[in-house]
Amino acid sequence: MLYQFHEFQRALLSPLTAWAQAASKSFANPASPFAYVPGATRLSAGYELLYRLGKDYEKPEFNLHQIVKDGRNIPIVEQTIVEKPFCRLLRFKRYSDDSDAVTQ
Repeated sequence: MLYQFHEFQRALLSPLTAWAQAASKSFANPASPFAYVPGATRLSAGYELLYRLGKDYEKPEFNLHQIVKDGRNIPIVEQTIVEKPFCRLLRFKRYSDDSDAVTQ
């Protein structure tokens, strides 16, 4: 329920976020007459902050395929242990046919 409320709030804020980005650019652009209004840099910074708070950020991938231990490359595999609306608990497990590498 909490996650759905959070997503609903983000959906409601998306037009305001787009407007804040446009306003920030208009107050910061030297070709714009709004850039010469007293306090334009502060207004631009405030709108930039509002834009950054409301925009969606992509979650980066880990892209871990192997690790180096004692000079040896050991392949690993990413496993999702628990998946919740806000997070995923990941485990990076050794993936090897070598019994010495697996038991360590």
